Amino acid sequence: MQYLNPKMRAGITPEAAGAVYLDRQITNLNDPAEVPAALAVGDQLQIGVIPAGATLIPELSTLHFPIFDTNGTPTGAATIGTAAGTSQLAGAQTLSGTAKSLRGSALGYSALPGTEPALGSPDTDIPLFLTFTGAVATLAQVGQVVLDLALRAFNPNLDPQ
Repeated sequence: MQYLNPKMRAGITPEAAGAVYLDRQITNLNDPAEVPAALAVGDQLQIGVIPAGATLIPELSTLHFPIFDTNGTPTGAATIGTAAGTSQLAGAQTLSGTAKSLRGSALGYSALPGTEPALGSPDTDIPLFLTFTGAVATLAQVGQVVLDLALRAFNPNLDPQ
């Protein structure tokens, strides 16, 4: 099941060519409007959005997430990327043990150049998700997922669709 965050809105819209913007997007684990009570394999939890007219610069972006799975024998794991799963920012991440921060090359766009479009669009918002590859045994209802997206204006000459 896909859980869209009704509160998730892009905070900025880059309009100036060459400018880089930082857009902080936060998902509160204790808010039932943002996070359900349980997360199963295949569920997708929206943690961010790349606004229309922007392209993500993953090497300058950061993702911080708390311990999701507080069970004595935790099973929670997820990938980070787009809804279709074709564009991953990070492969399987264990969501237990300790809080994590992924920066720079750990958030590298995994699509091969020329085979996938840029992670951005001139006219469509692109939601970003945690896609669960391991069910969360006991969901922690505290903390925040903080996604700091580095964005630049979409350029059709640099960002093929």
